[in-house]
Amino acid sequence: MLLLISVFASKVANKFGVPALLLFLFIGMLAGSEGIGGLSFENYNLAKTIGDFSPHFYFIYWGFRN
Repeated sequence: MLLLISVFASKVANKFGVPALLLFLFIGMLAGSEGIGGLSFENYNLAKTIGDFSPHFYFIYWGFRN
């Protein structure tokens, strides 16, 4: 469900000229344990691994795009 919401948010971001990353952060805050979604995530090692490698993919994408 979050994936579909993220895809929709990306389309909305392009239409209004808002950075998609800003909308993704907002969606994540809403879906988290403190937000409306109430999703709890207890695997901190996985979260750290994803957080460590995510910027690499982002930088590679923008590097090839320019």
